[in-house]
Amino acid sequence: MLSLIGSALGLFSSAIPKVMNMWQDKNDKIHELALLKAQAEKTLDQTAIDASIREVESIHQHDRQIKGSIWVENTRALVRPIMAYPFMALFIAVEVTSFLTLVDAGLGAGEALQKIFDDRVMALWVTILAFYFGGRQFNKK
Repeated sequence: MLSLIGSALGLFSSAIPKVMNMWQDKNDKIHELALLKAQAEKTLDQTAIDASIREVESIHQHDRQIKGSIWVENTRALVRPIMAYPFMALFIAVEVTSFLTLVDAGLGAGEALQKIFDDRVMALWVTILAFYFGGRQFNKK
């Protein structure tokens, strides 16, 4: 009886490494498939980014080729500052006026700053700055 149990254990234990190798191979293939999917998504994202960059470069190249009068070219170059400077001046005027009004109403300077410079105001500030400075990265080579 003991020899029968020993031979059965020997038979089944000899199959354990093969089963472990099959299980490991299956997990390796699942992992490799996940890596390939991630690489494909990364490549797709990179391709979309590259296409977007080429589109912007193409637009800039087209705009550089347009030759008009000096007045027209200077006016085109002033569009961004003409849009950004008045908004920044208005923004600063509103913020300073709000701050002074809150301080006159009896709030401390720190509390007044927290009230006037909240998340919405920061989002507006960043939007204006990104509009003004955002396109400059495409002009640099």
